[in-house]
Amino acid sequence: MDKLSVEEAIQFAIEQEIQAAELYALLLDKSTDPKAQEIYTELRDMEIVHKENLESFDTSEFNKRHAEQPLLNLKLTDYLVEKTATENLSFQDTLILAAQREQKTYALYAELAEKFKYDEILYKLFSLLAREELLHKDQIETLYDDTVLSQN
Repeated sequence: MDKLSVEEAIQFAIEQEIQAAELYALLLDKSTDPKAQEIYTELRDMEIVHKENLESFDTSEFNKRHAEQPLLNLKLTDYLVEKTATENLSFQDTLILAAQREQKTYALYAELAEKFKYDEILYKLFSLLAREELLHKDQIETLYDDTVLSQN
């Protein structure tokens, strides 16, 4: 992936969102925990909205939407044992899996931004996508902190 058009980059990102939505839909189907089902539904729907946003991508709108949101990167799930999509994950494991997936996608986009730093548009696109994934991770980890860690 040494050369990439903006259209190809957007299509790549759309495919990432589709894969994420499919993962959360699969986990939703397998889950019997009502809290986990709620999270899977929210995550699946969030990924669908991201896909739709990418399909009508507008750099100026995308930039405005994310520029003011502070990122905390709590790193609460960075050093936990990696979770896999198995039957009946607990609510806690659901949040860990989701945060770890967002971290991996963030790392992918950050790496692509660095790789394409010579192309201002691709650099900006991948940087914005990375920021969005980190924002999702922050949201999930904040929920993890508020619900799981506060109970311990």
